[in-house]
Amino acid sequence: MLSRSMVKIDRTNFVRHVGRVAWALAMLFCAVSAVRFLARSQGLNLFGAPALAVDPQQIDLGEVEPNSIVPVTVQVMNHGGGDLLISQVKGSCDACIRILSYPQKPITVGHPQQIRFEIDTGSTTGSIVKQAVIQSNDWTTKPLVLKFQWTNSSILKPTAAIILY
Repeated sequence: MLSRSMVKIDRTNFVRHVGRVAWALAMLFCAVSAVRFLARSQGLNLFGAPALAVDPQQIDLGEVEPNSIVPVTVQVMNHGGGDLLISQVKGSCDACIRILSYPQKPITVGHPQQIRFEIDTGSTTGSIVKQAVIQSNDWTTKPLVLKFQWTNSSILKPTAAIILY
């Protein structure tokens, strides 16, 4: 059995060792993060977790007529190792972005699915940007944000000229 007199703690050495351990852990974390980043940039998933990918992530509808409905379909893919579950798709504006359908069952690797939207362009003229958020079990890109942008053309277009004398 050790007594207090037998265990002598040198505070300077203790702090030095704790600092070295903390530094080693920080370097290990940086190395793992760098490997994960490089693997993800090459489309690889080393840890077997699901990885959400959407094509396209920014949708430009161009110039549209006001108060029109524009259908949009977005491809959802799983580039990870496990099954991808989409728990929710929500638009930033319930009146202008309607979610028609999204995958309710797990998305496996190599089997892309679709999310279907209806965009109500509204009556506001000018450039408009709205978003939709996809919630999933992919912890690396949670939540994923889709951007929809369009330009409403002018509501008042001259159709005839009236000349008064």
